[in-house]
Amino acid sequence: FLAYILQGVYKGVFTMNKNEEDKIRNAYVKLAEQEEYNIPGVHILDNAKVRGNAKVYEGAKVYENALISDDAQVYGGARVSGNAEVYGNAIIQYYAVVKGDAQVYGNARVTGDAKVGGRARVYDDAVIDGAANISGRAWVRGQAEVWGGARVYGKADISGGARVSGDAKVGGNANISGSANILGGIWNGSEGANHRGYLEVPY
Repeated sequence: FLAYILQGVYKGVFTMNKNEEDKIRNAYVKLAEQEEYNIPGVHILDNAKVRGNAKVYEGAKVYENALISDDAQVYGGARVSGNAEVYGNAIIQYYAVVKGDAQVYGNARVTGDAKVGGRARVYDDAVIDGAANISGRAWVRGQAEVWGGARVYGKADISGGARVSGDAKVGGNANISGSANILGGIWNGSEGANHRGYLEVPY
């Protein structure tokens, strides 16, 4: 199709300036990149890209400037938008949302109704589940898990085998690691923090 149009331009069949020609060429390239996903129920929109062996399945939506690459998978009713990137072997599933400038990679999994936004990073073997919300510049890594209605924000760093769940709020410069199990309360990493939660350290 592109060759036909451009051939027509060169032969004078169509009149087209350089900008119009570039628009057609770019549109064709975008179509070629996403041809595999041009099926009902799969939505790759705007400037979103799917590259490598990455897969976006029926019901999922990837839009704006989002990038899905490597062997990552997005399925169910999941949404990936903004400038978010999902790569490595990461999985975004069910009704999870990844947005903003967030990145999910490694073997990380975002599932349930969980949300990852801001400039948050979720990687290694981390799992975000339930209605958990990760935002700001927070990191969740290692084999850490965040689920329930927990919120992780600010510059909080959840790592190791730590668990954050319930209605826990972890923000500021809090560093939760090892085998810590945060079941609720507010944790902001500063002296005088309101540590109302229950902290288990079994080792």
